[in-house]
Amino acid sequence: MILFFISCNTDSKSDEKKQISQTEEIINLLIENANGEVVEFRSLYDTLYTEIPTDSLEKIFTIKYLENRGFKIIDYGRGNYPPNAQRIISIQMQNNNCKCTVDKIYYYTIDEKSYEATERISCSNILNTK
Repeated sequence: MILFFISCNTDSKSDEKKQISQTEEIINLLIENANGEVVEFRSLYDTLYTEIPTDSLEKIFTIKYLENRGFKIIDYGRGNYPPNAQRIISIQMQNNNCKCTVDKIYYYTIDEKSYEATERISCSNILNTK
């Protein structure tokens, strides 16, 4: 698993745009290579959550980006790892011969009433996974 720490927690809009651009470039490389490598983006969300949003309110950056690239959701699930471990939302998406798994992970922080959110993605070529 590769972890990317892209931001330095600045307030600048240009730094935010640069971070999004870098994230998009990494996602493009994962799609292009489609070798199953896992990348977790730990700095997409700059605030902690005090509660986990319902499905209708959930916002996942990577899903929106993949949808804009023509990917469609083919499977969805969510679950917990008890006790007091992460909460995961997992989405499978596909476009032609590329299948991606996107996870949004809510990690408990030291304060057990707040969560840090990250996103994780891996993409595989369907023809190579059979």
